[in-house]
Amino acid sequence: MRQALRRLVDSHAVPSLPGSPLASIRAAVTRRRERGDAVECPICEGRFRRFLPYNGREGAVCPGCGSAERHRLLWLWLCEEDRLRGDVLAFGPDDATDARLRHLSRVRYTSSDIDGSQAMVAADIAALPFDDDSFHVVLCSHVLEHVEDEQGALAEIKRVLRPGGWAALMVPVDRTVERTIEDPSATTPEQRLARFGQADHVRLYGRDVAERLHADDVIDPLTRFGAEREARHGLRRQDRFGPDEIYLCRA
Repeated sequence: MRQALRRLVDSHAVPSLPGSPLASIRAAVTRRRERGDAVECPICEGRFRRFLPYNGREGAVCPGCGSAERHRLLWLWLCEEDRLRGDVLAFGPDDATDARLRHLSRVRYTSSDIDGSQAMVAADIAALPFDDDSFHVVLCSHVLEHVEDEQGALAEIKRVLRPGGWAALMVPVDRTVERTIEDPSATTPEQRLARFGQADHVRLYGRDVAERLHADDVIDPLTRFGAEREARHGLRRQDRFGPDEIYLCRA
């Protein structure tokens, strides 16, 4: 019976939706199977023998909460710097970060996404429905590469920040590319996949990313946390878009 259940849980042929009983069983079995103390997730605080592979990347996904490298990097930095206070807007947050932010008593939290079913407020990041000076903190991870009006989105983020506030921005960056690539003629998923590396991206960020995002500071996981903690928390993305960095923009 136990072997049959494991086969059912591990089968990719069995469909399940997030929050469904089957998804919950799969998650529970994975957490149990991966228990250990080789790595530690700063978001769910779980300890495991490894982070799971995903999309060709080793050590990518937390068996406990499903967070990826960039999510763990951002959360660890936010906590170490004690930056989560006041009114916080997260655009397109991942499930693990969203769950933690919803339960922080010192935070007045708002999530937003172009898809209203994925957040508290449905909004286009280039036309936010919030008043000027609404937030102390804006978090925006792996969103801007999907947004055609990048500079409009950055202007909106700055508009809704209060004086003294700040935004933490993250985007995938190909460090073999010197200048960010944009091509308005690439309009189909196939063209964008070939040009930008993903079918729903509208640009490929290069080494000029900090300049384009008007960043005041850049947080690199190896410099900030050191090699040992970087490995312990699985902070470095192991592919053409790694390592992830945080681009800090002040109001």
